[in-house]
Amino acid sequence: MLKDLMHAIFNEDIEEDDEEQEVVEEPTKEEEITPVPEVVEQPVVQEEVKPQPVFTQAASSVEENPENFIFIEEQKEFFEGMRPLFTTYYPRDTHRSLVNWLETLPNAYIHYGDFDIAGVYIYQDIYKKHIKGPKKFFVPKFIDKLMHRFGDAELYDKQLSYRNSIISDEPGIQELMKIIDKEHKGLEQEILVQ
Repeated sequence: MLKDLMHAIFNEDIEEDDEEQEVVEEPTKEEEITPVPEVVEQPVVQEEVKPQPVFTQAASSVEENPENFIFIEEQKEFFEGMRPLFTTYYPRDTHRSLVNWLETLPNAYIHYGDFDIAGVYIYQDIYKKHIKGPKKFFVPKFIDKLMHRFGDAELYDKQLSYRNSIISDEPGIQELMKIIDKEHKGLEQEILVQ
């Protein structure tokens, strides 16, 4: 139908052009001839449309809390430069199946857990020791300010028994543990979606 419509439009235009011959009269010498400025069309240079940067690193990320998983779009600035695949830690009794699956993935692993002793312990005890590829515990750049303002001293006190089992060579965890010990507080990851 569209093809027929286009054909009809173009045929009408062609027929009209054939039927109507435009007569151009020569100007008389008395009439002033105003030169028509020549319009030179500049070539249209289309700005190259660049797609969003392709993320340089694929990563699997496990969130401990369902709120962060559900509202992950609100946290995307934390993962710029990556192409993360997010999974959730719940239900906790199925973590072994999750670990088994994560072990099959070729990409890096980022643990996005609570910023407290238990969060680091879960990462080290359940995930880090089983996942063979590159891995790290996600720590936001401004964790010190968040911990100072929103940290929970009760959380720290409840989890203190796990503190001596946290031994890590990861700079992010080392820095996080210094902040946790200095503030005597822990911080749940939900703070990033509130």
